[in-house]
Amino acid sequence: MSHLDHHNILTDAQRGFCKQRSCENQLILTLTVRDHGQSIEEKSHLYVILLDFSKACHKVPHTSLLLKAIYYGVTG
Repeated sequence: MSHLDHHNILTDAQRGFCKQRSCENQLILTLTVRDHGQSIEEKSHLYVILLDFSKACHKVPHTSLLLKAIYYGVTG
């Protein structure tokens, strides 16, 4: 993580595996976005699609993950 932080590889949208950035934080961020918050205040319809990517790494070929890690300088 220190390598990824030092080289600014992860975006601000990254939530998984980051300190103080959990699913709960993402939900709060989503609900405070202007359009969502306004819809809730006005009691108007709000449609949200939530996706669960738990165990997503199990679906990706490990060779691809390793090559991407090496590309970003994660070795050893």
